[in-house]
Amino acid sequence: SADRPDGRLVAVGDFTEVNGVAVRQIARFQADGQLDTTFCRLARLTGGLPTRVLAQPDGTVLVGGAFAAVGGSSRPALARLLPSGQPDAAFAPPLLAAVGTTSGSSVTVLARQPDGAVLAGGSLRSASGTSLFQRFSATGQPDAGFQPGTLVPTSLLVQPDGNIVVGTMGPQPLRRLLPGGAADPAFTPPTLTVPSGVLRVVALDRYADGRLLLAGRFAQVGGVATTNVARLLPDGSVDASFVSQVFQLDGTLTSVALQPNERVLVTGSPQFIPTATTNSLFR
Repeated sequence: SADRPDGRLVAVGDFTEVNGVAVRQIARFQADGQLDTTFCRLARLTGGLPTRVLAQPDGTVLVGGAFAAVGGSSRPALARLLPSGQPDAAFAPPLLAAVGTTSGSSVTVLARQPDGAVLAGGSLRSASGTSLFQRFSATGQPDAGFQPGTLVPTSLLVQPDGNIVVGTMGPQPLRRLLPGGAADPAFTPPTLTVPSGVLRVVALDRYADGRLLLAGRFAQVGGVATTNVARLLPDGSVDASFVSQVFQLDGTLTSVALQPNERVLVTGSPQFIPTATTNSLFR
């Protein structure tokens, strides 16, 4: 879901009805919780499921996923919606939809840079090939100057200075890139370890002072025993004063968010240590 500056909320997911009203996988709610039926009708998604939604400062909304069309218009995997809910014709990424047995494009992570460029990760198929991590201009055109190498992002966070924190899977699941995609030499990520299985960072958030919050699957960060949730200092070193000891390693976390009082919200299907209470949303 995405909060808009006016207090309205846009939600995407696998649903076809809200309070008895037929909708197609995207809904907007007024600040008082009432369903905006006009928006839902104009923004209906078909041909697959959405996975990401991102509200932009100008009132438009970015939606990513594995869908084929928005409001009856072809918009494979990535679309921008006007405040009314109509697809924005000025944003047209050249992504391909599924044809026959050939899979179409899908977007699994999404972020916006300060200049309006859009970062997307997933299986981004176009006539020129398939990319796993790409930047699109404000009009939806791929930016050939963005060179992030072979990174396959599982989470993205754009900092106010335009630098990009990237969570991935594998031996070094956390990087920070300069706005153009090159590695940031000023950021030295800590070593994340796990006794067995795959390391991953699936969610990121940022404190106002530049500290980073990350969630995923790990047992130690920079030598500090903290399971699945950790905090880093602005330079990438681990913050040893923040230690998570309520999770078992093999639970699944899906998102993390900071509240204004700096308490941390986490969602997922976690496995807690025996003394903890099990919920899907917890602080």
